[in-house]
Amino acid sequence: MSLETFHGTTREIATIILNEGFKIIPKEVTNDLGNGIYNFCPDDYGCWNPKENAKRYAKQYKRGKVIVLKVIINTSSQTTYIDLDDPVFMREWSKIREQLEHRANNIWKNILQEALNEGTI
Repeated sequence: MSLETFHGTTREIATIILNEGFKIIPKEVTNDLGNGIYNFCPDDYGCWNPKENAKRYAKQYKRGKVIVLKVIINTSSQTTYIDLDDPVFMREWSKIREQLEHRANNIWKNILQEALNEGTI
């Protein structure tokens, strides 16, 4: 089975991808779901345009001339992907997000309390 997807990036990075293929480069500040390759694919109902979504993403988050690559993903039983529209994933992600938000709020409260105790704010 294959899936037609679209990847928005800069012209410079697109040239590297076309010459060397995709590479996952770990970085300290990651995207929403961590380090990986983010592509847009059609939904089951044809409600959105994945090519336009990839272009909008690149315009918002990349610097430079934007280009959209069509990426055909040949899937197998060993292919790993996250379907953001899957109800099971949505429930699990919601739980994880709530836990992370709670943790971040606690860290922020501790930082504020320390600053108050030290008289820096």
